[in-house]
Amino acid sequence: MFGKISLSSSTATTDVLQPVKLPKDSSSASLMDFAFIKLKCGCGLYHRELKKNPALLCHAESDDPVMNITHWTGYIDGPEETPFVGGRFYLNIDFPAAFPFKPSHIRFIRPIYHPNISTKCEIYLDILYSQWSPVLSIRALLISLCSLLIDPNVEYGLNRNALKLYQVDKQKYEEIARE
Repeated sequence: MFGKISLSSSTATTDVLQPVKLPKDSSSASLMDFAFIKLKCGCGLYHRELKKNPALLCHAESDDPVMNITHWTGYIDGPEETPFVGGRFYLNIDFPAAFPFKPSHIRFIRPIYHPNISTKCEIYLDILYSQWSPVLSIRALLISLCSLLIDPNVEYGLNRNALKLYQVDKQKYEEIARE
């Protein structure tokens, strides 16, 4: 139906996705199947990248790399010199069909008192929205989330109470965030 998808190692450290030619009579259903296969292969490359070169304080992997590589869970360990030190913050990562042209959907599993994280566990990080680029890796995304815990974006807050407190009484904000 699709031709052969082959993943070959062109160098010792890089996996290359070889082009696949579709038959001329491809239906829209087979194109959707092709998009899913392409997404699955892309997620697999990101998974291997994280295994080879893990990010400091961060981890993510597919719950089931064979059956559903598009749903991952991960965590970020609380960075030193933040109110989050010693904590481990779990997240869900879901890859849309248009990934990597559309960003993955990332949410924390439990609320975190932080200006850029809503009480519904939604995250505001510019690279998940307006600054998304298909060249960003999941590793880079995790590192950016870790960085957000260290240095909140005070220009945009999903948690208005945490943002206001962070701006007017950082010590009180840190006390609440530690709880």
